[in-house]
Amino acid sequence: KDGSAAAKKSEIVTYPDTPHAFNADYRPSYRKDQAEDGWKRALAWFKANGVT
Repeated sequence: KDGSAAAKKSEIVTYPDTPHAFNADYRPSYRKDQAEDGWKRALAWFKANGVT
């Protein structure tokens, strides 16, 4: 188990019935809503943890 500060502040979000590589807008597996939500969450996490 990772004891780093970042790991303690992490959250795992899953998108049921969403295929692998859903963020790749050039693939048939792309899912716009899930990709936008995931990107929004990633940017918020970076900001909250001093990465940006």
